[in-house]
Amino acid sequence: MNRTNAILFSLLMITMPLAGCMGGEEVDTSEYEQKITDLENMLESQNQTIAQRDSTIENLEEEVSEILEMIQYNQELIANVENYRDSLLIQLENSNNSREELILLLESSNYTIDYLENRIVDADALILHWQQTADDNLVDLSYGNLPDAELDGADLSNAYLAFIDLRRADLTNANLSNANLYGAFFDYASMDNVNLSGAMWNNANFQNTDLSNANLNYSEGHRVSHCPSALPNDWHCINRYLIGPTVSLYYPHLSNFSMSGFNLNNVEFDDAWLQDADLSYANLNNANLFISNLTGADLTGADLTGADLTGADLTGADLTGVT
Repeated sequence: MNRTNAILFSLLMITMPLAGCMGGEEVDTSEYEQKITDLENMLESQNQTIAQRDSTIENLEEEVSEILEMIQYNQELIANVENYRDSLLIQLENSNNSREELILLLESSNYTIDYLENRIVDADALILHWQQTADDNLVDLSYGNLPDAELDGADLSNAYLAFIDLRRADLTNANLSNANLYGAFFDYASMDNVNLSGAMWNNANFQNTDLSNANLNYSEGHRVSHCPSALPNDWHCINRYLIGPTVSLYYPHLSNFSMSGFNLNNVEFDDAWLQDADLSYANLNNANLFISNLTGADLTGADLTGADLTGADLTGADLTGVT
């Protein structure tokens, strides 16, 4: 715009002398007309240049606006990426903490495994020694200490096992025929008869075995292959089940058998078959008879104090004098 004003001012200065020469004399203005034409052409050229520059400025302003929008978008994208990075750092920190905890747990587990493996090795060595001793008919295996022993199928026939510690031992299918278990204890106790979980004797062979001084409290199992020659007080071998106070039997089939006057205190007869069984005057205090079949059973005078008869079938049972 300043350049245009300058050109117009120049034209004015040129034409002013001409105004003074209009008094009637002929003046040759061709030179000035040519200058005016040249100046007009220059003005048009300058206007075109200005228009081109204005267009260029407008385009540049649009590009600047687009660049500013791109900058704002990138700034938002950077903020999102930084938030995601911070989230990953937090997750990594938590992961490192979890990893340390897992390593501690793993070390503890490895220590426990090593300890148990060493116990298993010691137990296996002792079991092997006992089995070899029994096989060689050596007499004295007494005072052995092997709670929780896995003696499934072990041949301990003819062995002298007095005061042996077989708490919670698995004697499933073990051969204890003719063994002397005088004083051996089979519960989770010592000589003081502490009542805790006992040994398993499923299908064990007790033929000619004297268990008269053995502690069988809280022992458990199915039937034995052969009944012992003698049992502790209050214990009986009925239908090849060892039955006494605190025993746990799995689905015992004792229908039609007489257990009159038996001490069955705290027995576990869960789901037992006791149809027409004679349980008159039996001590079933705190016995578990859950869903047992007692149809037609004689319970005359039986002590059922604290017994669990949930789901038991007592159809036709004689409950005369039951306490």
